Amino acid sequence: MKRSYVSIVALVCLFLGGALSQLSSRRAEAQLGQAGRYQLFQGRYVVNSRGSGGAEVNGVFRIDTTTGKADGYYAGTNKEGKYVEGWAPIP
Repeated sequence: MKRSYVSIVALVCLFLGGALSQLSSRRAEAQLGQAGRYQLFQGRYVVNSRGSGGAEVNGVFRIDTTTGKADGYYAGTNKEGKYVEGWAPIP
């Protein structure tokens, strides 16, 4: 009788240890789940200016796979002539 209790306790401990191990590994995956959130791609778009019909430009874009929002990478000078670069939302 005593031997069967020890066997049952050992099996329960093994089961609980496995369950807790799975739970902690899933929690770690959830914390690291941000990897791969953005998808990058390149494409061409047209920039329309007042005096011309527009210029076709290559661009780099990213999509946030969580929210579905898209951004375009911009590098150049602003209206004041200052160099700026970064991601700008695409409406």
